[in-house]
Amino acid sequence: TAMNVLRFSIQLRTEKNQVMREERLKQTRRTIQIDS
Repeated sequence: TAMNVLRFSIQLRTEKNQVMREERLKQTRRTIQIDS
């Protein structure tokens, strides 16, 4: 149904955002390690 497709796309977008957030966290940690 359309509702399932909508829910699926929202879930995909959420997962993608979480992955990007974790990548940004890794980069930030790496930068902090370099600075200290």
